[in-house]
Amino acid sequence: MDDQFLQTISDSLSSISTSLPVPEDTRNGISLLILKNDLHLSYLQNLVFLILLRLRGEEIQDHPVVWQLIENRVWIERGINPLETKLRYSIEKLLKAAEKRDIVNETPDALLYKPNPSALVSQVADSAETETVYRPPKISSMAPPTSAPRPRKNRLVSDFIDAELSHAPIEEPSIGSHRSRMSTKERRDQDNRKRYEEDNFIRLPEEKKKKRRAQGLDDFDVDIGGPYNFEQQPSLAEKSRKTNEGSKTATRIGAAFNKRRKTLDNRKKRKNK
Repeated sequence: MDDQFLQTISDSLSSISTSLPVPEDTRNGISLLILKNDLHLSYLQNLVFLILLRLRGEEIQDHPVVWQLIENRVWIERGINPLETKLRYSIEKLLKAAEKRDIVNETPDALLYKPNPSALVSQVADSAETETVYRPPKISSMAPPTSAPRPRKNRLVSDFIDAELSHAPIEEPSIGSHRSRMSTKERRDQDNRKRYEEDNFIRLPEEKKKKRRAQGLDDFDVDIGGPYNFEQQPSLAEKSRKTNEGSKTATRIGAAFNKRRKTLDNRKKRKNK
């Protein structure tokens, strides 16, 4: 009985194996996909064997099939899946190329390339039929504008009125600094310099002239004759002497001006008489 059963199984397997299609040669394929299929097949076989052990009620703790399942699971999750993710683009590209090759190799339909009779008909209409009198398109008439164009405002007058009558704050240089506002180019250079320093975490060296101008030391030089050079400043006696000389000169000029004005007044009085 057992021999007959085994013979039946072997005959069935032989018939099934012959009915299966011949597998294609995968020697030139992607080895990663071949390994993936083998690992999945091994995992399913061990899983079926584990189910069989559970059905028989046998002990499965520390059984080799359990460790084999764990090993296959680690290979699939930690080895195959990350590599497949990295090679996904190349794999999809190869699959599309294979599909296109299969489509080209197929026998095309002969009627697909049949001549198109409509292409032989001229698409240009007969000129004799289309020659007619030209009629311009009808456009609704429009009356000319009655209102005269408004004169353009004088920009200089508008700017003057805005500056004099507006209550909005006006940007002006600080009192006593003798410095004008920064030009557009200077502001752009300063913004580029600040952006470069913040992006690269570095402080660029500044020119002494620009640094002194930014700190207002140029005006300080004009007022006191140079930064931190207090020794060359005139003494109080020299300042008082210069002040007295200046006041005397101003007095003489004022007296001469008054004398000249009196002379002119006397001449006018004589003419009036």
